[in-house]
Amino acid sequence: MANPKDYETLVLFAEQVYYSSLYAVFIWDWFICGWREYSLFWRSSSYRDWSLSKIIYIGCRYWPLISTPVAIWAYTSDLSVNMCERVYRIPVLFAVFNQFFAQAALAWNTHRILASTNSMLVWVFLSLAGITGMQVDLVMQYITLRPFVAPPMGACLPIVTSRSFLGYFLGPFLYTTYLTVWATLHVVRMAYSAHAVAVASADHSGKPARSLLKSFYTIAVTEGLPAHALVMVVYLSAVIVFARFDADDPHWMHMSFFQAPLVYMFPGICACNLILHQTKRTQSRLRSSSSSFFYSAGAGTSRSRSIAFARPVSTYSVAAKVQTVDMEKGIVTGENGREVHFDLASGVQAKADTDADATSGQIGFAPPEEEEREVKVEVERRLV
Repeated sequence: MANPKDYETLVLFAEQVYYSSLYAVFIWDWFICGWREYSLFWRSSSYRDWSLSKIIYIGCRYWPLISTPVAIWAYTSDLSVNMCERVYRIPVLFAVFNQFFAQAALAWNTHRILASTNSMLVWVFLSLAGITGMQVDLVMQYITLRPFVAPPMGACLPIVTSRSFLGYFLGPFLYTTYLTVWATLHVVRMAYSAHAVAVASADHSGKPARSLLKSFYTIAVTEGLPAHALVMVVYLSAVIVFARFDADDPHWMHMSFFQAPLVYMFPGICACNLILHQTKRTQSRLRSSSSSFFYSAGAGTSRSRSIAFARPVSTYSVAAKVQTVDMEKGIVTGENGREVHFDLASGVQAKADTDADATSGQIGFAPPEEEEREVKVEVERRLV
C-alpha cells in the first residue's frame, strides 16, 4: 500500500507545478501581446494618452506579474510555522485584486457596448468595489493555514474552513453574469438593426441577406462577448467546486486548490486581450477620421460621392433617406431628422459643388464583419 505521506508530497508537488505553470502562461501571453501593447499604449508617453482602458489594462497585466511571484514563493518554499502564519493570507488577498481588474475590464467593455452614461459607469464600479470588499472580508474570516506535509517546515498553503467562503467566487460570478447578460441583450438589438439593414439592402440589390444568427455572431465576436462568456464559465466552475465544500475530504481540498489559481489567472488574460482588441479598433477608426472623397462620373449630369467618417452616431441603425446635405457645414440630415456631422478633407472640391442639389441618397453602413466599421453617407448629386 502506498505511503499516505508520499501521496501528499506528490499532490503538493503537482499543485506547486500547476500554480507556477499558470503564471508561465500569463507571462507567455504578455510576451506575445508585447508589440500590440507597445504600439497601442506606450508608443506615445503623453499624459493626454491616459484613459480608463489603459489604467485597467495596466492593472490587469502588471498587478499579477508583480504579485504572483509572492504567492509562488509562499506556496513552494519550506518555511516555518511562524513565518507562514504571517504570510499565508497575502497571496489570496493579492488574488482579490487580480479579479478586481479583470472584472473592471468587463465593466468597461459593457459600458462601451451600451454607450451608457458616466454615472452608470460609476455605479457599476461602486458595485465592483463592494464585491471586492466582501472578498477581502471572507479571506480574513474563512481562510486558515493548511497543515504541513512534513513538519516543522512546509509550504504556506491556505485552506477554506467554511462553506461561507463560497461567496468569494459567487459574488464575481453574479457580477460577470449581470454584465454579460446586459451586453448580450444590447448586442441582440444591434444584430436586429444590422439584419434589417441587410434585408433592405438585399431587397434593393437582389442579393441574399445574411441571417440574423450570423449577424449576431459577427457582432458578438467583434464586441468581445466571448471574453465575457469565458470568464463567466471559469467562475461558474469555481462556484460548483466550492459549493461541494467538505473540510474532511482531502480530495476536495486538493481540487479546490487546483481550481482557485485558474480563477486568479485566466480572467486577467481574457481581460488584457479584450482591452487590446477594442483599443486597436478604436484607434483604427480614429486614424481614418479624415474624410475621403471618391468621384465617379455618371450618365448625363449626375455624379456620385461617398463620404466616410470614423465616429458614427449609431453603428447599427436602420438606413434612412437623406433629406439635405450641407457641404459647407458638413451636416447630413435624414428624413428622420437625425443630423450626422462629418469633416471635409478637400475644402476646394467640396465648395465647387455647393450649388449642387441633393436629390436623393441614403445613409448606409459597412458590413459589421469588418474590423474597422465606418458609417458611410452616399449621396447622388445632380449638378445644376
